Amino acid sequence: MPAQIISDRAWVILLDLFVFRLQGWSVTLEDRIASWGISEGTAARQMAALIEAGLVVREIDDQAPKPMSFLLSEKGQAIVRTILALYE
Repeated sequence: MPAQIISDRAWVILLDLFVFRLQGWSVTLEDRIASWGISEGTAARQMAALIEAGLVVREIDDQAPKPMSFLLSEKGQAIVRTILALYE
């Protein structure tokens, strides 16, 4: 598994996306970068690695003010749920 996917940064992003997905929301990088505590470039690289691994999906809505958003995939949700279950 690539290091970008198992890093602390990736885990913070996955948990954040997990919470938003539970609410039925997707997020934009611009809206979440500050809370993740990383630069835009780092966020973009991290998100690309998570997308490549199938843990995150990209949504494009040309009608929205911020046309690209991200949400946790079904696979991503399953992985986060499995990891969280280890700590119950």
